[in-house]
Amino acid sequence: MRVIFGILSSNNTAAAVQQIVDKIGSDHTIIVHHDFSKQPEFRLTGSNVHIIENYMKTSWGDWSLVEATIRLIEAAQSKGEFDYFQLLSDTCLPIQPIDKFVDYINLMKPDANIDYVSVLDEPILMMNHGYRAFSEKQSIGHRLLRKLNFLCAFGKTEVRMVAGLAVLTTENKVSLYLKAPLFLLQHIALQMAVSRLGFSHPFRREFKCYAGSQWFGCSSVTCRDILQWIKKNPKVIIHFKNMQIPDEFFFQTVILNLRPQNIMSSNHFINTFNGINNYSGPPFLEADDFNKLSLSDKFFARKFPKESVHPIRLKMLNYDNS
Repeated sequence: MRVIFGILSSNNTAAAVQQIVDKIGSDHTIIVHHDFSKQPEFRLTGSNVHIIENYMKTSWGDWSLVEATIRLIEAAQSKGEFDYFQLLSDTCLPIQPIDKFVDYINLMKPDANIDYVSVLDEPILMMNHGYRAFSEKQSIGHRLLRKLNFLCAFGKTEVRMVAGLAVLTTENKVSLYLKAPLFLLQHIALQMAVSRLGFSHPFRREFKCYAGSQWFGCSSVTCRDILQWIKKNPKVIIHFKNMQIPDEFFFQTVILNLRPQNIMSSNHFINTFNGINNYSGPPFLEADDFNKLSLSDKFFARKFPKESVHPIRLKMLNYDNS
């Protein structure tokens, strides 16, 4: 079983990324996309480690993160035959032995491990993320939908996880009642966007929009199909490039519309969004999170603190549950 690991690296230290490399071991190919514009003096060791020279300058919420992932997949394809590709961030670590992960892939033979939900089929996600899916940045329609989203989200204090994404909600009935006209206006505007009344997007009944956490894995066949789909759909790519935070939509949408037979949940444990202050992303793991990591049935976790000597990092690196 030949697994290729792709690591997206930008702001974390080489020492922290080296810990990922060492934990994976030398039996599998590791390809790293590092943004050298952020850290020029970035070096890793390992005969199985390959760093992409033609790197992208990456930014949070930008198409560059999707493009960097595509380059990792292309680099994996250039290495010859393999069975599975697993994407990791520079704040990830394996939380189970890699041999167990390989055994799982060999047994289950998933076409993809990815968390996803149809934007149209999940009302709370539609209200939170619909303005990004069905409108393009800088357009008048996008600015309208974004303003409505801001007004409707103002004062919400509950955070739920949907397919690895944070969505805002509230249980306050008074607030819901007072904002009912705003919610209705947002719903109408979103339905206009979905129907392409004054809005432009590629989504149709036969090409649905999906969303979820970016961190996925997939078979070599699915990797090949993703790259072929990209070549055949340049106009759709333009829409994704003009979306806000496209990495939460792109691979879910492409993979699900390829309709593979065996899609399973993500291999990643993602720390719970635990409040409004952490809405922009999951909080960093702490030392007291070790128990839930050790009990998880996932194979990888994020977000580990960036300090390579942080207690939770060292504890997980030294943990052996084989």
